[in-house]
Amino acid sequence: MRYLTILLEGGLTRPSGAGKTPLETADTSTLDRLARRGRVGAVRLLPEERRLPAEAIYLSVLGYDPENYTGRGAVLAAARRIPLGEREVACAAPLVSTDGTTLFSDGTEGISDEESVALLDAVSEKLGSSRMALYPAPGNHGFAVFADLPGSVLARSPQRCVGKTLRECLPEGEAAEKLTGLMFDSLEILDRHPTNRQRRGRGQSPLNMIWPYGPGRSLSLPPLFDRIGPAAAVTDRALAAGIARAAGLRVVAPPAPGYAAVVAAVREAQKADVPSLFVPVRIVAPDENPENEEHAERIEQVDRDLVEPLLSRFERGDEAFRCLVIATPPVPGADPVPFLIYDPIRPENPVLPFDERALPEIRAVLDGRRMVDSLTR
Repeated sequence: MRYLTILLEGGLTRPSGAGKTPLETADTSTLDRLARRGRVGAVRLLPEERRLPAEAIYLSVLGYDPENYTGRGAVLAAARRIPLGEREVACAAPLVSTDGTTLFSDGTEGISDEESVALLDAVSEKLGSSRMALYPAPGNHGFAVFADLPGSVLARSPQRCVGKTLRECLPEGEAAEKLTGLMFDSLEILDRHPTNRQRRGRGQSPLNMIWPYGPGRSLSLPPLFDRIGPAAAVTDRALAAGIARAAGLRVVAPPAPGYAAVVAAVREAQKADVPSLFVPVRIVAPDENPENEEHAERIEQVDRDLVEPLLSRFERGDEAFRCLVIATPPVPGADPVPFLIYDPIRPENPVLPFDERALPEIRAVLDGRRMVDSLTR
């Protein structure tokens, strides 16, 4: 049995003035066909009891308890295949912009991979040691690995601190002094770095501080292979790649970020005849707010360029398969989201559409930890 899982990140949104959502109004002939012959349900991907970062949904989609999530740093280390020792702790370590008093930018825009490598390498040269190592990564997804961080620590994400004073957002707990030291030591090194002088010359903000947060120990998961056989994940995002690698999936990374590159990478993965595929595709990012018409057009594009060719390839194969599609909002939480499961050998006669209209009609909400069980049984 082969399995195709497609995650439509940012596929859900609020209704438009006409009372319809982009997923409802989009012309999605392939998704509609799957919904007419498959089973539409609702799933809660994140627990209500504990607030977890958005990337923890990948654990649920792949059939793991999201409570296994240890921290963003550990996920980034897994993405780079950097093993963590028993006592080692990894922290996300993006570059941010500050004057030493206020956080101006979280560094999510306007940084090239070359700039990120140059800046993190400069800090690593001065501060790196057997007790702390820095690893650059594309997309400002650098991370730091500490030999140990004593006790618990509260380290806020930079996205939650933009516009606030540093004093309001500094780490707290037993390891706070070590993380705060890294932040201000990096400021001394980076503020006058040639890369930041060039950025200022171009009218860009300097990226002059490392912001450690999301500490976590090694993300250890039982192999997904034992449940579905060999599989690959096609993604251009480090957090999805990290959890997929921790689950034992082969990761097919596009040569460049972006939707078109992901579509091309999916085609290459199909040529390699990977038995099962996990494809998370971002329709709307958390910091975007497109008009409903544009949002619907993006959903239509995914249905046409990604879902239809993938499904056709699986349907032409000799081996039986099942397909799972899940749609989430740009910032997922504990609210239920719609899913559909399609098995061409066992067609069903659902009465619910695959969009937000189905949610109020569904009484039994599936626990995300049982998502893969529901697909494979």
